[in-house]
Amino acid sequence: MSLYYPQINRLIGKSLFNIKEYYGAQEFYEKLAKNYSYAWVQMGLASTLLKQNKIDEATELTAVLLKRDDTKFATYDLLTEFHIDNEDYQLGYEIIQEATKLAPRSIERNKKSWNLARLNHDRMGQYLATINIAKHVKNSIHDTPYLQLNVIRSGLELAATLSEIESNKLLINTEKTLVRLKQDFGNATDLGDQITIVEVRLLNLRKNKKQAEQIMLSHTRANALKNFEDNLDKVKAFHEVGLWEQSMLLLEQMKGDMGHNYFTGKVLAEYLEQESKERQDIRYSPKELGEMASSHYKNKRYKPAYNLLCQASQLSPNNANVAISLLKVIAVLAELEGLNEEETQCVANCLQALKQISLSEGQQAKLEGCTNRLNIVSATPK
Repeated sequence: MSLYYPQINRLIGKSLFNIKEYYGAQEFYEKLAKNYSYAWVQMGLASTLLKQNKIDEATELTAVLLKRDDTKFATYDLLTEFHIDNEDYQLGYEIIQEATKLAPRSIERNKKSWNLARLNHDRMGQYLATINIAKHVKNSIHDTPYLQLNVIRSGLELAATLSEIESNKLLINTEKTLVRLKQDFGNATDLGDQITIVEVRLLNLRKNKKQAEQIMLSHTRANALKNFEDNLDKVKAFHEVGLWEQSMLLLEQMKGDMGHNYFTGKVLAEYLEQESKERQDIRYSPKELGEMASSHYKNKRYKPAYNLLCQASQLSPNNANVAISLLKVIAVLAELEGLNEEETQCVANCLQALKQISLSEGQQAKLEGCTNRLNIVSATPK
């Protein structure tokens, strides 16, 4: 009979947790911890502490659990979900990234990383997560053409944030992947619309915007497709070619389709809300915004350049070129008229973001030039 005690206790602990008797569950797990070293006992205790926001105790315990081989990854998952519950999506993303570095073959964690990367505007993280998912299920029963399609889609989004040279290199690789996908699965009846939409987005990035718009007008309507990713890609294609009303209409239709998984549903619901706001307010890609800002800057229209780069930074906060360009414009504004509170905060945000990014020698030199100009202005007596 004693063999069943651990299983019965585990059920009791789960039951207390599920009916939200967190304090009772904590006492129960603490009592068990005196006699058992099972991983589920420690994980159960950590869960109840976090649910009660007993952060100091939970932090002390999870620090220990992260060092145990049998609890390490479950603890990463637990901490990620805790921060998602508290809507700290950036910290949740950082934690799941650590977990995926240690176990890159975990499909479920890569999916979480992918979704959080999108929410945190990390286009490179999004691209790498889709590559990892496709790579580690290749030739298995879980392999589907949709996984390569997701790699292509995330590659297009990354390309829209890069410099001309980097973007072109990535687009060439993406086009090769698309050719292989069409050769292998092009006859699949359920991929026709999806491939067309990807091709539209490629045309747009290749500056064939008019042709892309005509294809969207003649081959697609603002009707929902079968799944979330297909619909999201269609939303973005409509938006990118300038059919903003159709884009917003489809986005509104998507908000009721979040799936049943709590983690995924919460993150994607937040992502759709973010997309709705940004697509309502910002109608161009980071690359297009940067090009327009450059034109304004050359013509000494510094305030419009600043406003456009602020939008680009919102869409691509980890883009070093955008942050440096923003500092360059702000330095001119500081010299001409001084900075207001918002612009001063923008300088601090840019510098903080650039601390987290590995810069090339050229980027570092540009950054030092901007900071020197800003320092001179701040040191000059009014």
